[in-house]
Amino acid sequence: VKMAKIDTIWRKISYLHSHHDRLFLHKGLGVVALLHYMYRFYSLVTKGSMGFKTFPDTFTLLAILLHSALSLSALIFKTPIRRTSSQPMMWKEFQLHSITFAMRSLGVMMLIYLGLHRFRAVVVITCHYVADQITKRYKQGTTMRDMPLPEILVPYSREMNLFYSTSQLFAVVGVLVLGIEEVFLILFPIQFAAFLLTLVRKNIIGPFGWHAMYTWSLILPYLYLAFFLPVPRVAELLCIGITAALLRFKFRCSKYMIWIPLSTCLYFMPSRIEEDGRSTSRWSSAISLEQSNFRSFTLQAEANSSADIGDKQKDPFMLSFLTSMIKS
Repeated sequence: VKMAKIDTIWRKISYLHSHHDRLFLHKGLGVVALLHYMYRFYSLVTKGSMGFKTFPDTFTLLAILLHSALSLSALIFKTPIRRTSSQPMMWKEFQLHSITFAMRSLGVMMLIYLGLHRFRAVVVITCHYVADQITKRYKQGTTMRDMPLPEILVPYSREMNLFYSTSQLFAVVGVLVLGIEEVFLILFPIQFAAFLLTLVRKNIIGPFGWHAMYTWSLILPYLYLAFFLPVPRVAELLCIGITAALLRFKFRCSKYMIWIPLSTCLYFMPSRIEEDGRSTSRWSSAISLEQSNFRSFTLQAEANSSADIGDKQKDPFMLSFLTSMIKS
């Protein structure tokens, strides 16, 4: 039975191979990109920072180029023009939107890396204009609100669509306002959603799995806001995001009437991006404080042990024991 299950899993994984990618270019980049995401997230949790730095850090530059190559290499695949109404699968409009919005985040990351983050609005607005042109040519409903739902999720379709739409809007605010780590987190759901659509097409997961994992990827940036950013920074972001949501959803304002004035204001506001391209983080400060406290505790323990050694000079065994404890 176990061998049969392993064989089934391996057979499904083998479905990911396509004759369009005979050189394993896209798949290879995808594997490396997933490992890179895992490394950055692990570093964030354990160290309070993903480790991104500004120019001339080579590792950060290679990371940006890696994810750019991953998105652009998707163009080697021929996707259907018409979307599938029964399951969430890749189609031309979604493919091009995914590439465009991924390049939005990556372009902003590159500007932050080069110290030109004040000009990020040019990248953001340009990408949204390109996305609008793609929609005009390939439009078939809305990319997310018309995504097929399994029957179990149909009663919650309104709430899910509101969450998806709000998250997309907050993503725009994030790439306009936040640092390189936050923009990288915004990139993750974009590339992850495209990967999940491929898994659905290959019959590895179903519609429920797609929505569940995509929702999880959207929640990650909110968790970052809750645990890593300072409260005033979060409050500022929420004020901008809620205002933009009201203007967009309630008053039906054009997206450009929202983003262009906001971008103009942000250009003249003092920068809140640190020298390494990151926003100030509560988590990293807490970790640094904990490490400092631990070092102080260790030094105090060594001092106390040294005093004990002085009191027990006449006991060679105790002297040897305490010395070995201090070294360890």
